[in-house]
Amino acid sequence: MHNQDNETLKHRALDLLKEHNIQVRHDSEYLIGTYNNFEQQFEEDLAVIKGRFVCAALLFAHVSGRGSFKFPENQVITDEATSDTLVDEDSEETVDYNSNFNFSVIFETIQNCSLTFDKDLIRDLHLNLTALNDKHFVILSGISGTGKTQLAKLYANAVYGLPYEADNPYLSIIPVRPDWTDGTALFGYYSSFENRYIMTEFLRVLLHAHKEREKPHFIVLDEMNLARVEYYLSDYLSGVESHKEIPLHNRDDLEEIPSKISIPPNL
Repeated sequence: MHNQDNETLKHRALDLLKEHNIQVRHDSEYLIGTYNNFEQQFEEDLAVIKGRFVCAALLFAHVSGRGSFKFPENQVITDEATSDTLVDEDSEETVDYNSNFNFSVIFETIQNCSLTFDKDLIRDLHLNLTALNDKHFVILSGISGTGKTQLAKLYANAVYGLPYEADNPYLSIIPVRPDWTDGTALFGYYSSFENRYIMTEFLRVLLHAHKEREKPHFIVLDEMNLARVEYYLSDYLSGVESHKEIPLHNRDDLEEIPSKISIPPNL
């Protein structure tokens, strides 16, 4: 009888997990996130992972009747509700990130950094990134070791009033790999073998940019010439130019990944 009760509680908990958009597999296990062993990091945003852990713990406690709280009925906790609040783990205080594209403010922030770049170079980068409302694509060229990646990070941090050394949740530096031969390197793909969508860092940022449309998001493709740009970047460039959505998959059972996605103006 006791085993039967446990089995009933387990199925009830798994049903609740499904209702709250947490993937359940084989009716016996649930997926909080996907860890990429090669890159040594989760494919999803860490805030999303933490939110799913909290949500799952609350659901299991609710089903088992443990704890002094009452879980709200008919209320679904989504990734959006748990991922948009950024917390400083040391101070336990919410960090408010405000962007400012005023060039004088950006340059003053950069001047306070230990790195030194010519003002004309910073101004040219700024003008190329902000000249158009929907196309913010700039190529920094030069020999290795001249500070291209540092300049990109410095500018992105300065937009948020952050020093160079600070972590910026709206900046992602993605190293390009020589084996990038098509758009799946950026936008991911559905794996029939693993029965899941293979998320990429680029797509993660893209999805987050859609959620926080008022926040500018920066992506740096580091060493982009290691692979043929016309191969892996063609879908992105086409989406930017045409303003059309880029197809990702054609499955009906994927709720967390849209079948199509556009390039938002805040990327």
